[in-house]
Amino acid sequence: MRVSNSDIAHIKKTAQSIFGNACEVYLFGSRVSDDRKGGDLDLLIRTDDPTQLLTKKLTFKARIKQLIGDQKIDVIVRSVSAPDEQDLIYQEALKGLLL
Repeated sequence: MRVSNSDIAHIKKTAQSIFGNACEVYLFGSRVSDDRKGGDLDLLIRTDDPTQLLTKKLTFKARIKQLIGDQKIDVIVRSVSAPDEQDLIYQEALKGLLL
């Protein structure tokens, strides 16, 4: 995994402060593999609070960039209560690493 322990701590703490303590954060994409180079930071956040997801997503991205530096970050936010079984990116993200 090509994400520092410090960055993981910032990601988890920030996600919990915005989406609630029960949220789950998954890392997926190229950063999961130590063999690959480059790549953006791909995150899936699953939350049990489906309210204001777009606002929360934008707030999360802004705070993370302040904490870990300005880099390309892609964030998918989904409600646990309404998973989209047809969303292939979501299904692939669930195969990533739970942080």
